[in-house]
Amino acid sequence: ITENYYWHFGEIDLILLRGKELVFVEVKTRTNADFGLPEEAVSDDKLQKIADAADHWMEKVNYCGDYRFEIVAVMYKGKIVEIRVVEPMW
Repeated sequence: ITENYYWHFGEIDLILLRGKELVFVEVKTRTNADFGLPEEAVSDDKLQKIADAADHWMEKVNYCGDYRFEIVAVMYKGKIVEIRVVEPMW
């Protein structure tokens, strides 16, 4: 639906529709695991900001259906790219 949705209290990398469910996506990329996995870089504070921005977007477009949040974790390992979809632990 959109990418890089910005609201002054938070931002969302991707907003997409999967079937009839709206998905708010945070994308995190790393070139190595020296500082942890990509999804570990999404703090509770960041998740709250994403949720606040999602609430704002849904109110703005008058959306009242099903929705969820996902983290897309991208890890580059040389020429290999590993992509995982993770549902955040609230």
